[in-house]
Amino acid sequence: MSSNNKTIWLAAALIILSLMLTGCLPETPPPACTTDFLIWSINQANNNGPGTDTINLDPGCVYQLAYVDNTVDGNNGLPSITTSIIINGNGATVRRSTQSQKAAIRLFHVSQGGELTLNDIRLYDGLGMEPPNVTLPLRNDGGAIFNAGVLTVNNSDLDYNRAHNRGGGIYNAGTMTINATTFQNNGVNIGGGPGESGGAIYNAGVATITGSTFVGNIASQSGGAILNGGIMTITNSTISANSTTLAQIVSGAAIMNGGNGTLHISYTTITSNVGTTSGAVWSVLDTIEIVNSIIAGNLPANCSYPATSPTSGPNLDDDGSCDNFTITADPQLDPLASNGGLTQTHAIAPSSPAKNAAAGACPAADQRGEPRPFGSACDLGAYELTGGGAPQSDPSELSGMVYNDINGDGVYTPGEPAFAGVEVVLGVGTCGMSTPSQTTLAASDGSYQFSIPAPNAGTYCLSIDPLVEPNTSILIPGGFTEPVGDVYQITLTEGQDMSDLFFGWMFQFGPNIGPANLEITNVVLSATTIPINDYVGVEVTVTNMGSAPASGYDLVIIPHYGWGPPNPGGYEAIPEVAPGANHTVVLSPGVLYGNLGAFTMRILVTDDWYALGDPDSTGTAGDYEDHPINVTKFACLQFDLEPIELVFLNLPGDTRILPLYVKFNGPVPEDLVEKFQAHLGEIESYRCGFQGFDDRVFCMNEIPEGEDGTEVPFRLTLAECPEFIYELPAVQIPVSQPVIQTCSADLNERECIAAGGDYQMINDTTSTCICP
Repeated sequence: MSSNNKTIWLAAALIILSLMLTGCLPETPPPACTTDFLIWSINQANNNGPGTDTINLDPGCVYQLAYVDNTVDGNNGLPSITTSIIINGNGATVRRSTQSQKAAIRLFHVSQGGELTLNDIRLYDGLGMEPPNVTLPLRNDGGAIFNAGVLTVNNSDLDYNRAHNRGGGIYNAGTMTINATTFQNNGVNIGGGPGESGGAIYNAGVATITGSTFVGNIASQSGGAILNGGIMTITNSTISANSTTLAQIVSGAAIMNGGNGTLHISYTTITSNVGTTSGAVWSVLDTIEIVNSIIAGNLPANCSYPATSPTSGPNLDDDGSCDNFTITADPQLDPLASNGGLTQTHAIAPSSPAKNAAAGACPAADQRGEPRPFGSACDLGAYELTGGGAPQSDPSELSGMVYNDINGDGVYTPGEPAFAGVEVVLGVGTCGMSTPSQTTLAASDGSYQFSIPAPNAGTYCLSIDPLVEPNTSILIPGGFTEPVGDVYQITLTEGQDMSDLFFGWMFQFGPNIGPANLEITNVVLSATTIPINDYVGVEVTVTNMGSAPASGYDLVIIPHYGWGPPNPGGYEAIPEVAPGANHTVVLSPGVLYGNLGAFTMRILVTDDWYALGDPDSTGTAGDYEDHPINVTKFACLQFDLEPIELVFLNLPGDTRILPLYVKFNGPVPEDLVEKFQAHLGEIESYRCGFQGFDDRVFCMNEIPEGEDGTEVPFRLTLAECPEFIYELPAVQIPVSQPVIQTCSADLNERECIAAGGDYQMINDTTSTCICP
């Protein structure tokens, strides 16, 4: 064949597209075990008309929510439930993203008219919180779930969820049923102020709780585990080791029944809850009824409710504070443990006065599912003693406190303030290689305690990570003086107890000693738009505008000010600056951004960072500047896609080539063009390049025989992007129609390209086809 003539098969196929490349939701499901799959599934179910839809999650998957999906009653990470949906978790976890720039996101929202059933799922690290200027309380309610419809939770776990106002785990304004579910370490203690109530659940609707355990939940004001302001029934459940923290406020470390609440408790064990005032079970009015239950071992008292409150059948307390109870004695409870069933319980000893002490009808089974009664009558509380009772054990107790080591001497000095609400982690194994087994929150006096059931001989690691939830609410610059290595590595003999395991945290910076005035006078950022998982370098110059030396100041960088506590991304002590002098601080590589989106970097110079030991600094005490930061992934932003053209090119050796031409309405750096790849169904392009004369990107696809006229999905990908940057559900591969076309200078642009030529501008008005 002559070098000036090329025979081609030309297929007249022109696909015109003018869509924005925004990662449109595909018609087919995203990959299983991805957050996109869960969001897509809920949207599909919401739009699927009447009836109930079921979503099955893969076992062991973790669905991480990094972005706000909607703002119904607050910021929600998943689409609001508007129809009837069942989600079978199969042990999967739904949580906020682990990326460093966490958004304040509630996990689930159920709208009025919506019905959600959750089976065998873990909800972790949800956060119901708005910026300080948002005053509507509802938007700060419900860390994991906000329910305004119908909610059922079965055989699930809600761990470490928090809200700024009410309901660290769940805020219920509708109808709610909880079965065989554990609420652990949920809290409403972010601001430490009045109004933060219902550490695990705040009920303003109708709620039924059966066979469930509440442990380690915390509220600043009222209802360490539960605050009921509606109608609630609790049966065969355990409420243990929950707490409230504000002094001089009547609270209810386990349960508070509010002025509008009606509460019925039966066959339930309530123990080891700690408050600041009043009983662990507290009711405003005599609208609380307690039946065949154990309320014992709580501080400062077991009960506080009107003496006219009804009781039915025997109940047991150990301090006489529960009016109308018939038994005052030690119930002889074993530590909270896995005694069978889906949730942990407190077993009773064979000699317990709660044994066979119930009267009237009792449930067919106890909290574990063991048949009742076992003996002449049912046992009081959530646990039915069968046979010889729970195996005798000799637990090991580990205890200590977390305090502010103001003088930095590594020794607790009376008067040094305690830190409440700090998460302490107990791991099994040597430090650095241990597996977390238990966590707890420091109480109002800074104390914490772990009970390790037998057998317990072995090596353990005690630690605090100030960057792990929930400690971001009291993230403190500085370091530990006790223990020096930040962690305790402990080797226990069987049944050994250890106390005085203190964590001394030295964090206060020195106070300003005179009328100094340190102000920010210049800020240089390495960039304000960066790709994901990249750094923004920061250079800050400060000048002392005052009349005295400025000492005790610090530079604090808050990666995103406005969502949640002001967590420093970097901080550095500023040396003494003389009046009129300046000082420059360079942070390199700077602040890491691991999430896509728009952020507000706050640069703060202050002598009052976490002033006076206050863990709730607002990040405004001093001179500051805010700078917008945009985190993107290149070529995954919005840009226009102009016409795509598909033409067959028949080369020697029966090779059939289908060039695909794409033009973007905007610049595309040439060094990235070769990283594009076009996908026509299973056919992947073998080369993409840049056609300089008209700024188009071309990708070459070799088409097998028999594919003519078929419809295939089309995707365009870029190596820098983790997902496709554009998708069409179907394009049609052209049908070959033999048309002889010889390359010549007078061909138009499309004919020239199809003939293998290069269409170029000769001058401002003249174009020509340059043939090979």
